[in-house]
Amino acid sequence: MPTYKVNTAILDKAQNETKKSFDYHFNATCFLCNFLESDQQLIKSELFKILNDLLKYWSTSPEKRESDNIIKHINSIMEYGIVGKALYLLKQPTTQAQFKKELLRYANRPDELIGNNYLFYLVGLLAEKGYTVNFVPESGIPTPDLEIQGPNGNYFIEANARQPRRIIDNSTQVQTQIKTLIEEKRIKFRDTCFRPGIIAGEVSPLVPLFNNKGQQRALNLDAKTIRHLSSGTTIYDLSQDNDWHNNPDNIGGVFQYLTEEFSLQDTDNRLDGVFLSISREIYQKEDKLAYPRAGLLILDQNANPNLYEGLVPQIYMIDKSEVQKRLS
Repeated sequence: MPTYKVNTAILDKAQNETKKSFDYHFNATCFLCNFLESDQQLIKSELFKILNDLLKYWSTSPEKRESDNIIKHINSIMEYGIVGKALYLLKQPTTQAQFKKELLRYANRPDELIGNNYLFYLVGLLAEKGYTVNFVPESGIPTPDLEIQGPNGNYFIEANARQPRRIIDNSTQVQTQIKTLIEEKRIKFRDTCFRPGIIAGEVSPLVPLFNNKGQQRALNLDAKTIRHLSSGTTIYDLSQDNDWHNNPDNIGGVFQYLTEEFSLQDTDNRLDGVFLSISREIYQKEDKLAYPRAGLLILDQNANPNLYEGLVPQIYMIDKSEVQKRLS
């Protein structure tokens, strides 16, 4: 019998993740704890101990809780709820040996393996939209993390979150992290059997440079760049705006650095693109706590954007050769 009661009615409605964010992640955390408890290896993990302590804190009456730590405990519910959500939405995850490996790694070192938490974030993000998510088995050659199967075809994702988390407060550090992310992860797509695919990364908190009270920095592009997929996803085709890189609103930030590094490094066209997530940190807006979910996806103009519409509502497509020529 599971230790913690899970309200599946909350987890079954995707809109509750934003409308009833704490309740959603709390129930997902309970589901995760029960899942760990049901496994002979996972029940011995450090994560199982952490989750039990965390859920005991929230089961205590409000007047007896340590108020000084409430934001920390809310953050923990959000963080672990991401993993619980992924497990809840995956179909028969325990049949995948690589899934078990990744969960064991994370469960035994939850405070260290930020990248594994991010991997499960992506799994949940895509699974809730109906995609089939498979963990790619490790082998003697470099392999990406996930294979995504959807109505428009299959693709691969190599996921990575930079460690440790630290606030980035200048553009040089932003450029360096993006540059290193692509340099290190492009090798996972060396074998053509793992294409098409993208690198998905979460760098250290970019709040000073990428978020404005939780909102993604706005870009200024010509209206003729815009078209829409049947799903409602908006495509911005930068080849239709020859002057986009001269607009002050579009330079000196993550968009510029990601566009340039992707173009300069992927000269042999291993990648369809790069997806960069805004760090998922709680912030306070007026008297409410919010938990931003946003990201920036840049694709090569020859990629099929329909494959990736489950990741973000906007996709930016670039001509890498044009960027390479401009920067040479």
